[in-house]
Amino acid sequence: MCFGKREAGTRIEEVHVVGHSLGSHLASYIGSTLKDMGWGNLGRITGLDPAEVHFEYADPRVRLDPEDALFVDVVHTDASPLAIGGKMWILILRVSAKGNIVERRGLFLMTGLGIVQPSGHVDFYPNSGARMPGCGFSLQDSIERKNGSTVYGRKYET
Repeated sequence: MCFGKREAGTRIEEVHVVGHSLGSHLASYIGSTLKDMGWGNLGRITGLDPAEVHFEYADPRVRLDPEDALFVDVVHTDASPLAIGGKMWILILRVSAKGNIVERRGLFLMTGLGIVQPSGHVDFYPNSGARMPGCGFSLQDSIERKNGSTVYGRKYET
C-alpha cells in the first residue's frame, strides 16, 4: 500500500481488498490501520465467509465491520453447523477422582465456520448462508469446497 501510494499515486479510496475467512478480518485491520495513520478510508472490502471462531459478535475493532472501508460487502456461505441435520451434539461428562461419572450433559453447537452476523454495508446470504449445493457434510468437505469463494472468482471470468 505504501509503495502504491508513493510510487504510483494510488488513491486509498480506489483500493479494493478481498479477504476470505480470517483474511476478511485482516482486510478489516488494513482498513482501520490506514484510517488511523491518516491515509484516509480504504475504498472497498469484500469479505468472503468471514471466520466465525471468536469473531461472531466480537467488538467491531477486532472483526470485519462497515466502518473499515467506504463500502463493505460480505458473502456468507458457511454459517451453518458442520454436522448433518443442522447441529452437532457434544456429550460432556464430569468424572470423579475415582473415575465414576458424576454428571452427563449434552451440548448442541449451532455454528459453522463462517459468521452469520451482518458485517458490512451489504450482506449476501446465498442459500440462506447455510450449506451450499454440492458441498459435503464433513469438515474436510467444508474446507476443500469453499464454493462461495470459488463462485466469487468465477463471476469475473465471463
